[in-house]
Amino acid sequence: MTDLAAAKGIAVIVTAMRDDGGQVRIFDLAAANGAALPAFAPGDHVAVQCGAGIVRYYSLWGPVDDTRVYRIAVKRETESRGGSRWMHEHVAVGGHLMISPPRSNFPLAAGRSGYFFISGGIGLTPILAMLDALRRQGKRARLLHQCRSPADLAFAPELRRLGADHEIEIHVDSLAGGFRNLAADLDRLDVATEVYCCGPAPMMALVRAHGEGTGRIGRYHFESFAAEPQATAAENRPFVAVIASTGQEIEVAADETLLVALKRAGFEIESECEEGICATCATGVVAGTPDHRDSVLTDAQRAESKFMMVCVSRAKSDRIVLAL
Repeated sequence: MTDLAAAKGIAVIVTAMRDDGGQVRIFDLAAANGAALPAFAPGDHVAVQCGAGIVRYYSLWGPVDDTRVYRIAVKRETESRGGSRWMHEHVAVGGHLMISPPRSNFPLAAGRSGYFFISGGIGLTPILAMLDALRRQGKRARLLHQCRSPADLAFAPELRRLGADHEIEIHVDSLAGGFRNLAADLDRLDVATEVYCCGPAPMMALVRAHGEGTGRIGRYHFESFAAEPQATAAENRPFVAVIASTGQEIEVAADETLLVALKRAGFEIESECEEGICATCATGVVAGTPDHRDSVLTDAQRAESKFMMVCVSRAKSDRIVLAL
């Protein structure tokens, strides 16, 4: 993992903090130098330096018109890889953090006839910002939010406030007797409705399968902050990366990533997550067939193969030509 470089990072201070349901902690962040923060759009997120060598990604969900504060929410995961545990155990009001400027892999499409949002647990955070933006535009949307039990429900005040302008339904598994039949909800949608989904991987996989099965996947949008299961290392095969501008050939061994091989050859490829979820290392593809293993590109983008995430993706062909 790459630390956030000071040149591209923003130093912030924690101005407020509160705990919510589902082991969620909410942090308000302001620029450490007192300046305005960069504007952000609904669906944007920031990378946060969570201790040495750990970068994690959190959605911005505070008011988009207030450049004095960013608001993020961090759920303490029982099997934390270090990020959420560090945020809960080492960050306090008055503490300093280094974050990236806002970026997005989950933009809100403007001017659509209908919007349906599906969230689970902490996946509600980017959707809160989207619902607030639509409220300001006078547009009404529908949200289906899911959690396991009443104790796991976070953001209750925000949901009550947004419920005045949107149709909001909360499905609690323990009270409803099980998981929601999302396919039935999706089947009832108008074909022009834009669907936004963020939450646990199994939930998103079900929604993605519905979009692909109905041929409407182009209107389905997903945000993931954890890498989706991909091919195992045992399936890796060596290949050759060719640099389009010079013809240089770089051998990529089965036990190394394309990113590592490119850096070994002297190329400065910017990267952060090294899990295929942030798109920082996106690199153009001129020829060859990528083996896409990221959690960012849509099926249509994978089919076009104009870009690949070199931190996790490999090549199906013996050679792949990169726009470097």
